[in-house]
Amino acid sequence: MFRITKLNNCTRSLLAFTQLQYMIDAVTENPGLAQVFVDDENIPKCCAMLLGHYLFIGGEVTEGFFKELTEKVFTQKKREQMEIVIIFYENETIAGYFRKFFDKVYDSERCLYHQKPVLNEKEDGFSRVIPIDKKLLDSKTKNLNMITGEVLGTATYNDMKDFCDRGIGFTYTANDKICGFCTSEYPSISSVAIGIEVSESHQRQGIASEMTRRFLQMAAKRDLDVYWECWKRNEPSVKTALACHFMKVTDYPVLFIKLI
Repeated sequence: MFRITKLNNCTRSLLAFTQLQYMIDAVTENPGLAQVFVDDENIPKCCAMLLGHYLFIGGEVTEGFFKELTEKVFTQKKREQMEIVIIFYENETIAGYFRKFFDKVYDSERCLYHQKPVLNEKEDGFSRVIPIDKKLLDSKTKNLNMITGEVLGTATYNDMKDFCDRGIGFTYTANDKICGFCTSEYPSISSVAIGIEVSESHQRQGIASEMTRRFLQMAAKRDLDVYWECWKRNEPSVKTALACHFMKVTDYPVLFIKLI
């Protein structure tokens, strides 16, 4: 098994099974975001890419490659740091290896939505939503870790300064406390994804939709396609995506694995 420094056309073709090509684009443009492994440096037949808590694995994966990969990637230290991993796999042979060699493996489904935002200069109705910027992050606003934990947890940006420079983010505050966020993930030249959460006490008040619409206005100014990926069973997330005019692309099976 070999670790390679960047994706090329050959390795990308081995990851072509996933609908989440915007993530592949992000790693192609910014190789430091992910760890990429192949069975052969010259003519690979299989490829695995670890991006944050997501592991993509495709091609003709042998049991030997699988065992070497998981032993290297999921050391005891890494298991304690990650706690969970979501597996995007090409075929049942690969899924079978995880079921054979891991104890806490659960079948689930995720879904993908997409929108090409149209620029609309009107921003009426967003009075409760403010940008996530350096001024906010340097303030004494409570619960800022709700934002920083999400941004840094995706392994998409180097740090919060990098996010402020390149990312898109909006938040809702109440009583000088962060109660929700809508942040960009996996940015590339042409696309970006949304990460979103609202604290339980402020849900069902239209806040998620307000943050999303503000996010979409900024994405439109940058001419970016926007993707929304979530658990299929996450009804509030799905409802927000549909309310903000995202179109469903597909559902797909994943494995949810508890590492500790």
